[in-house]
Amino acid sequence: MSPPSYARATASSTMKSSPKSQKTTPTLKSQTTTPNKLKRPSLLTNQERQLKLYQRNLIPINPHDPHAPCPISNLPSEIRALIYTHVFSQAMHPMTIYNRPTDTFEFIWPAILQVCRAIRVEASYTYFTITPFTFHIRNLRFILVQKWVGSLNPEHRRLLARNRRLLVEMAPQVIEKFTWPPKGFLLDDYMEGHWKACEKFGNLYTIESEENRRQFILFCRLAGWWSWCAQSKNQGIVWKYECGPCETASGRRELLFWFLVKDICGAITAWVVRKAWTRNLCGGKMKQAAMKFLDDVEGHVAFHALPQFRMRNQITTMERARGVIEKW
Repeated sequence: MSPPSYARATASSTMKSSPKSQKTTPTLKSQTTTPNKLKRPSLLTNQERQLKLYQRNLIPINPHDPHAPCPISNLPSEIRALIYTHVFSQAMHPMTIYNRPTDTFEFIWPAILQVCRAIRVEASYTYFTITPFTFHIRNLRFILVQKWVGSLNPEHRRLLARNRRLLVEMAPQVIEKFTWPPKGFLLDDYMEGHWKACEKFGNLYTIESEENRRQFILFCRLAGWWSWCAQSKNQGIVWKYECGPCETASGRRELLFWFLVKDICGAITAWVVRKAWTRNLCGGKMKQAAMKFLDDVEGHVAFHALPQFRMRNQITTMERARGVIEKW
């Protein structure tokens, strides 16, 4: 009785078990030395050969019209990088235009980024990794920084993670837009605008006192910025914080002290603010960004040598603010 088909040997296994020796391919010795006489000798001179070896390591910029002059494409990439650095250092970046009637900003990009695609790709690396950027904000409104970063494509946003010269310069006081504000106006906007901005963290209309509403508005702006920094696409970007020049004739040290103790730490530690914070309880995610913010501002304020009694009050207030953040 013949065995079933699944028990029979296959053709490949039968060939492997045959006693015939397999033919082996002879190995050829590789020629490692250059022959003395080439069959087709090179027509390049020694100088032309060295030039080609040098240009092989460069990043070429090929002009669209080869007959048109393009001097920058003939330069080495190192020289072009120095040119980009020199051009970008001639102005404060980012350059913005403030439209006062609409309270909107327009960004002006350097002209060298608009020459051609090849130069933009090469110059953008220098622009986003080395160029110092300074953002001037008032009343803790970080919307300018968020709009600028949001206008970048993902490749340029990732380059910002390599830049260690990103500075946010804050006005060291919260300024009312009107001396005698119109009805329904608080701080720098109408209540409807504040309600939409604070809706992410709580209902502004549940707070009765105007001073407590002001604290909750400042807290929502800080929390919105910290939660934005904690997002995965923005985590690698490192920001530095300083207080800019004063806009009033009052003493700078006093303004710095009250800005840190009352406007920043007061908004964090206020009991009414913690009670009104009922939505988006993501304190654990933005804890690191909040601590970095407090450390930079405290170090900048301490640099101006406050009086002894102010220093003790500042240390106590900062410890209380850090304790609140640790419990998030």
